[in-house]
Amino acid sequence: MKNAVKSKEEKLWKLYDGLFKIGAAVDEDKLPQYDDLLDNFNSLSPENQMKPCIIHPEKDVFDFAAADSLVNYAKEHSKAVRGHTLIWHNQNPDWIFNDKEAAYTSSDYVKIMENHIGTIMDRYRDSVFSWDVVNEILSDGNELLRDTNWKNAIGDTYVEKALCFAREANPKAELFINDYNIEYGEKSDKAIEYITSLKKKGVPVDGFGIQGHYRIYFPPLEEIRNFFRKLSKLDVKVQITELDVSMYRYEDNTRLEEPSIIMIDKQRYYYEELFKIYKEYRDIIGSVTFWGIADDYTWLDDFPVENRKDWPLLFDVNHKRKPAFDSICKLVC
Repeated sequence: MKNAVKSKEEKLWKLYDGLFKIGAAVDEDKLPQYDDLLDNFNSLSPENQMKPCIIHPEKDVFDFAAADSLVNYAKEHSKAVRGHTLIWHNQNPDWIFNDKEAAYTSSDYVKIMENHIGTIMDRYRDSVFSWDVVNEILSDGNELLRDTNWKNAIGDTYVEKALCFAREANPKAELFINDYNIEYGEKSDKAIEYITSLKKKGVPVDGFGIQGHYRIYFPPLEEIRNFFRKLSKLDVKVQITELDVSMYRYEDNTRLEEPSIIMIDKQRYYYEELFKIYKEYRDIIGSVTFWGIADDYTWLDDFPVENRKDWPLLFDVNHKRKPAFDSICKLVC
């Protein structure tokens, strides 16, 4: 095991090498901005470049420029790539669901889905090791599946069809259902029941992408551990896909100029405990990906409160290591 002094000089992914990949989501135009930090990660996720509205803007037009740029960077720097995301209810181009003149039938939508998945996965057959095939499909309410345009167009089997098309397009890639808040509450049971039913049917799904959008106050860490305990008894793989730890409670609308020392320490503790859980269940976890790299750019600056600064990542706005970074490094020293 590496000693503590040496660990300060090494990159995060090297410390966790042999346990799981350490990744980050980034847009290709921000790669130069994070040149000083990218060596900490051996896996990259496209934050937006592979979402349908960008990569498939017109029915017969695919625009691979942005995605190619990220994938080529990853190849040049010996980093793996996670594909995010093929089928989602958000960020779809208008031609799929908003073209009233198209009058697509259910079978038309199946063909659109098959072409979309097949074309993208074939292009990155040798470049992307895993895919968020379907994103945010589970309902937050009493229903099983979220009510979406894809579900309305094809029916409940749209998820199964998407996974089958993905397996056909690339038999070697790992295929995931990516979702949020499945670690606790009724959605946790729903997620486990659903993936179990898919596997019984022979649907080609490898496991869950767990987004991991947390807060320094919630959810309870023991509930996260309990969810992994349940998953460890199933034939499923796990990837943490969008990890960050907000300084705010979800219902908190206040605005801070900077986080307090207490909040920074709470974040350190939360990250440390999370990574203890990840180490404990490393046999089923293939990668841990942060949704961003440093606090100078995070989607949480506009969600759930628009134009409010947040500090959810391991590096601060000046790209300096935060206490949370040091704590998760010490776990493997």
